[in-house]
Amino acid sequence: MKARTPYLKLLSASTMALLVILLAGYLMSERASAQRIPPPSDPVLAAVQDVQRSIVGLQANANALQASLDAHIAPSHFRWTPAAFAADDLVTCRVVNISDVEKTIHIEVKTGDGSNATERMANVAPGAVAIAGTGVRRGSFHCKFTVIGGTRADIRGTLSWVNPDGRSVQLPAE
Repeated sequence: MKARTPYLKLLSASTMALLVILLAGYLMSERASAQRIPPPSDPVLAAVQDVQRSIVGLQANANALQASLDAHIAPSHFRWTPAAFAADDLVTCRVVNISDVEKTIHIEVKTGDGSNATERMANVAPGAVAIAGTGVRRGSFHCKFTVIGGTRADIRGTLSWVNPDGRSVQLPAE
């Protein structure tokens, strides 16, 4: 029996070592898996983060809409009147400066083919009126008002004429 004792001791030591290795491996895997599991989330924090994401998305959409709107209604420097037919009448384009400072305004009386019947550059004081006219003419006309160093919001304009029967006609610029 004595011959078996060293084998039993070796077997016993090997078994013990194997158990220690298995136990250490198990403990290490538990620690590693515990590190991989995210901490439990706070429902209030999650709700706040959802609201923040929604706000960021809404802001991006609002910015895109504003950019699109700006592109469509960018302030221009022009105002135009509709075209009208004058039969041997004096046709005039009248503009009033509704801003608080003097404005330089280019006034054009345009014919039906788009050419200028007459034009004028005018320095118009706040609240003052400037006029450009054709003399007695027959045909289709419209007015173009260009604000130099300002926007169309600085002025109001009209296309005016007096019919042969004495009636005054005015069309506002848009």
